[in-house]
Amino acid sequence: TDEAGPDQATQGLKGKACVAAARGWTDRAVTNRLIRISALRSALDQAAHVSAAHRAQLEAIYTADRSGLKAVRAEVRHDSTCAEARKDAKKVVTKFRVYRLLTPQTSLTIRGDHGVFRAEAYDALEPAYVAAIAALPAGADKVAAEAALTNLTTNADAALAAYGGVGDAVLALVPADIPGQVAVLAGAEADADAGRVALKNAAADRVALDAILS
Repeated sequence: TDEAGPDQATQGLKGKACVAAARGWTDRAVTNRLIRISALRSALDQAAHVSAAHRAQLEAIYTADRSGLKAVRAEVRHDSTCAEARKDAKKVVTKFRVYRLLTPQTSLTIRGDHGVFRAEAYDALEPAYVAAIAALPAGADKVAAEAALTNLTTNADAALAAYGGVGDAVLALVPADIPGQVAVLAGAEADADAGRVALKNAAADRVALDAILS
């Protein structure tokens, strides 16, 4: 990506040549970011289980960033000195952080909210399983079923705990937080990975439980 800003593109240049290079860099950088935002919006549109609040937050960021990037491009196109053009061009990176913030915000929010949906779906199965196990005669199958249900609910709850704060954590960040708060993104990634493992275990527990009850 072009996260380094316009310095390399304008290095060693002065006057009109520098301004032209800054404008060219800005045009390319803004176009690339608008394309990325469109891709992120498409990914969000295709994600079925994102909460209404998180969806609204992301859509608002997409709209604001698209407008803001175009405004910065217009600023650079009107700049007449190298210093102005370089300063304004850097805003493309520092004011929006499309790659280092908005991209992981989108992917992690989708992962987190989908994980919450799946974990809650497993929790919703518990009453039916409790009733089915209660109907079993005393014996090894009943003991095994009770153990499998305990494992299922434990893993579903673990997944819910891991995924539950992911979206809120990453959406609380703003461009000014980057790079200082990248640890928040790393922590959310780790939580989502832990949630994925817990859901995988819950799925195995459900298979085992269904086999006992069949």
